[in-house]
Amino acid sequence: MKDLGTLRYFLELEIARNDTGITLCQRKYALDLLTETGYLGCKPSSTPMEPNLKISKDDGEPLCDITSYRRLIEKLLYLTVTRPYICYSVNRLSQFLAAPRTSHLQAALRILQYIKRTPGQGLFFPSSSTIQIKAFSDADWGTCPDTRRSLTDPNINYEFCVASLESDSSSHSAKNLQQLGQIAIELDQRNVTSTTSYTKRLLKSKKNNLDPFVKAALQDCLELYSDAIPTLKEAIEDYRNGHYDDANVKLSSVLDASTTCEDGFKEKKGVVSPLTGRNDDVFQLSAISLSIINMLKK
Repeated sequence: MKDLGTLRYFLELEIARNDTGITLCQRKYALDLLTETGYLGCKPSSTPMEPNLKISKDDGEPLCDITSYRRLIEKLLYLTVTRPYICYSVNRLSQFLAAPRTSHLQAALRILQYIKRTPGQGLFFPSSSTIQIKAFSDADWGTCPDTRRSLTDPNINYEFCVASLESDSSSHSAKNLQQLGQIAIELDQRNVTSTTSYTKRLLKSKKNNLDPFVKAALQDCLELYSDAIPTLKEAIEDYRNGHYDDANVKLSSVLDASTTCEDGFKEKKGVVSPLTGRNDDVFQLSAISLSIINMLKK
């Protein structure tokens, strides 16, 4: 048996390791996919799917060439091996393989624009960290016009949930779950606003002497959170009016913004995100709000 040495490339997976840990990515695979589809020079997108997109099996015109759509989704599914944050979008579109339409293809091409933004992004397994599994589920399935299903089941830190709600004095007088949900969304809004202001201060401060990569990542985060502020304002209004499905979609986009922001700093080895704690708070508060909405809809 021959020793082939340290594993570096296998089945389109690129493996790199050093003292800090192991990185898995599919950069070459992603770039090949962009080249094959003619999207190598496309305009990058900050999200894999439009936040307010409600897609169904009857949207748009039937595709003449369904084979190309199926091949594209097949390749995107393999890309989720190292990019789990596109799983929801890809799996959602894979439901239309039998009879894809123009709207489904446009949504799939949006994912390619998102991949163009960070083609080398992947997974990092640190060598020195405690084993802790964190997960979340995208929570806008309840707005699916085809199934009306809701799969909202985020993995929430319940100690954080209790501490956050107790920190707001108005939660002590909440008479029902509906009022508690509004308080949770308003807490999320204040947290996002605070994070946006904090990010602006980091970018403007002359004392920080930011690395160009970190500065670019912070600018991306600022854009994401700036968009999230009006989105949360609309979510609060939808929630007050009992439009839970609409509020669900908007809160899901805010939750995605927190993970997209944090993932941006992982593109470069050794970079530590200055927003990790704040991103986690936004994620948790959004997940709490989504869970309460799900309970109200049952």
